[in-house]
Amino acid sequence: MTMGALRAIDARSRLGLLYWALVVLRCISAFCGYAYIHPDEWMQSGEAYFDAASLPWEWQPRHALRSPAALRTQLAAVPALSLLTGQGGWARFVAQRAAMVIWTLVVDAAVVVTVEPRLAQRLLCLYGVSSAATTFMVRPFSNSTEAVLLALSFVYVLAFVRDDAWYRGGAWKWTVPVLPVMTAVGVFTRFTYVAFAAPVLALYLARLVELARKGHAGKVAVWLAVAAGSGAATTAVYLGIDTQFYTQSGAAEVASVRWRGMEAVVAPLNALAYNARTDNVAQHGLHPRWLHLCVNLPIMVGIANVAVLLIHAANTFRAWLARRGPEARTSTQDGEAAVGLSLCIVVVALCMLSVSPHQEPRFLLALAFPSAVVMAHALGSRFFRTRPRLVRWLVALHIAQHLLQMVLFSFLHQAALLPALFAIDKDTTLQTHVVYRTFPVPTHLTPHKDVRGFDSSTSPQHLLQIAMQDCGLTAIYTPSWFVPALQQQALNQGISLTTQRHFAGHVDLDHLDSALALLRTSRVHEVFAIHQLLVSCPP
Repeated sequence: MTMGALRAIDARSRLGLLYWALVVLRCISAFCGYAYIHPDEWMQSGEAYFDAASLPWEWQPRHALRSPAALRTQLAAVPALSLLTGQGGWARFVAQRAAMVIWTLVVDAAVVVTVEPRLAQRLLCLYGVSSAATTFMVRPFSNSTEAVLLALSFVYVLAFVRDDAWYRGGAWKWTVPVLPVMTAVGVFTRFTYVAFAAPVLALYLARLVELARKGHAGKVAVWLAVAAGSGAATTAVYLGIDTQFYTQSGAAEVASVRWRGMEAVVAPLNALAYNARTDNVAQHGLHPRWLHLCVNLPIMVGIANVAVLLIHAANTFRAWLARRGPEARTSTQDGEAAVGLSLCIVVVALCMLSVSPHQEPRFLLALAFPSAVVMAHALGSRFFRTRPRLVRWLVALHIAQHLLQMVLFSFLHQAALLPALFAIDKDTTLQTHVVYRTFPVPTHLTPHKDVRGFDSSTSPQHLLQIAMQDCGLTAIYTPSWFVPALQQQALNQGISLTTQRHFAGHVDLDHLDSALALLRTSRVHEVFAIHQLLVSCPP
């Protein structure tokens, strides 16, 4: 990293100082933000990594939809971090979040090293303030790793297009196998990575073809051989790790493929086959195919960012048709390549991912980086430089939207469940802990306790029958909006449920109206909370 590159994060400049402030905000969100965005945050990561007693269905051999090898790569820093944090529930939480923060800093470092300092400053600030960077990327979603790999591949391929030292007699570079390795890891992380990385790989291959036509065919052939070998080796290692994971238990049924008499578990293919069936994804919710474009993209990248994408894409297209105008005259070759690649990624990924009728905002998380690249370039273009008031409004909207989303998804949404679990893990007075009507319980966060979670499919009557088996030593944890109904049902069965404590800051958007109705009789911190109810039976 050269001193010139470090100008992008020099705290003595206004944008450099803003970048470091956003890094601090990112860490606060990671380590103090207990909000629970989606069950996949833990069911696709920590539950399998820490060998939970009951593996989520995706990790069971008969499904084998997830790659253990990719998960180990995602949480590669956890073993070292665990030496510092320990093995308790809160410590495991911190270790996973810290591992993901490290990955985000790797992306930042790649931008600093490869991007021109002034542009890097704008990019780091626009991307750094987004809820993608402050909230989603610091959580152990597989989507987060997918986004990290795309961002690294993006900056790598642009550096490759710009650099000519390797074929003009310069030293052989260690970066030769990087892109195919990252591609293989990305595919094993999520099969959808292909949709995001296709334009990156296309640019990489197009550059090699161009160089071969210019008389460097021999070096290009060697480069391709090394690249293909590194990608194949990575794939083989991942297949071996995954196959061992899913077959070591001797399960009677294992999702696998047979090739030349050998069986291998290919998690990406299993996931693709599962998601290709509409009746499968219908179990997780069906959505209109325009949802990604019209709703999820504005959520993940921001309304202002989408507006800039559309404006700059139109300006770029007009300049390309006319071969004249401000965009054609002022853009550098690197800038044109970055914007063109970014727009291709957005368009290709949206088209491919919109084929599926199951669409969630985080599926588009990887688009946050390339869309921020377009915004950073666009705000430096003549069109926007001559419209400072428009720029101020767009930047203000970008910041306001993402800060509000960070508050909701980092500090409010289902935010009392994890603190309740951390308290359970340290509890020494009760023997049985039952969690009811919340998101699924990540049991690896309570390694010292056996916590049982029940959703709405379990009736209150049945739940109370379970709790009665150990009266006086059992606590039920449930959101405030359901406490009155559960207490009434308990009275009908001759049981007493007494509130011992509550864990505040719990916003359940699915039952927000029920919670708001309690404000007439209860205080705010009691309404938006999970209550611990001690189960007592008559003598």
